[in-house]
Amino acid sequence: MNKKKVILISIVVVLLVIIFLLLIVFKHKEIETEGDYTGYQLILTAKYEGYGVGGQNLGEGTEKKIFNISENDTFYEPLDGGIWLLNPQNAKIQDSDFFNYEMILKVIELGEDQIKVENNDVIHNIKYNEELNISSNFTIYDGINYKYTIKVIKK
Repeated sequence: MNKKKVILISIVVVLLVIIFLLLIVFKHKEIETEGDYTGYQLILTAKYEGYGVGGQNLGEGTEKKIFNISENDTFYEPLDGGIWLLNPQNAKIQDSDFFNYEMILKVIELGEDQIKVENNDVIHNIKYNEELNISSNFTIYDGINYKYTIKVIKK
């Protein structure tokens, strides 16, 4: 009887360890990267939350994406928020879909110590590895809203 308990406990412990390791692997999935390697990467963090007309929580969360960037790159935000589109003129989207995006950021200069970007006619100089908060171009009073943070790293 004692031997059966020890075996059963051992099996349960092994199963718990396997489940724990699987949770770690799935929780830390790799962040999608777009574009050819340039030595400069923009990390976009899109945080969202929202409430409905009746006050019900519509959800919250975080999305991330890494873009390999160059000077004169432009980013467009979807009308309903979310991950930006890089250089839509080069993307394979239909002309009718292009009207569902609005420019949110332009990379002006990649300097030695900092990057210069334009957001809504305002120029920002950001040191590499520092964050810049960017407001969405759109606000929905009875839906999900986004707040963005960018960080540029030089590799």
